[in-house]
Amino acid sequence: MADELEAVNDVLGPLGSGDVMSLDEGDEDVIKAQSYLRKAKKSILKRGWFFNCKSNFVLAHSPDGTVTVPNDALKVDAANSTYVAVGKQMYDRSNNTFNIGEPLTVELCLDVDWELMPYVAFECITALAAYRLFRDLDGDKNQTKELKDEYALAIQALRDAQLIVEDHNVFNNPKVSAALQRLKPGSSFHS
Repeated sequence: MADELEAVNDVLGPLGSGDVMSLDEGDEDVIKAQSYLRKAKKSILKRGWFFNCKSNFVLAHSPDGTVTVPNDALKVDAANSTYVAVGKQMYDRSNNTFNIGEPLTVELCLDVDWELMPYVAFECITALAAYRLFRDLDGDKNQTKELKDEYALAIQALRDAQLIVEDHNVFNNPKVSAALQRLKPGSSFHS
């Protein structure tokens, strides 16, 4: 199981730093790596993945009519586009008010602890953070390109994992099934 310490070491590796044993060392490189990791983690997780999104999640309203967004929410998409997240409250754009007065059904993308995310996501986040840190420090151009390529592979692996979980199959499409049922043996399909 990967954790933040492993993530920090993965980010510092391209800089030639030795592994750190604790996040409490107060080391400037550790602090910088943690900062880049926080940004990369939010950047990746706010896109929404199989392990950090909840569909049809109901946000309750308080007695004063406001609907509060959870602290760990990175993205909130209301089923009705009239409602948007503004800070930690939902806002009714049509009526220009925070007083919603009813529960809202949303898709919620949440921050996830390092220990709870799939390793493919961990690799993607650390690859992005390492690339950005090395790039911002004006590191060797060849190594910067290698780190960028590693990130490209990591994000593709995460996308592949998403597709596997979503189980997209053209034969599960009702229109395709209906078209196939209309076909007679030996005939060809013409649209």
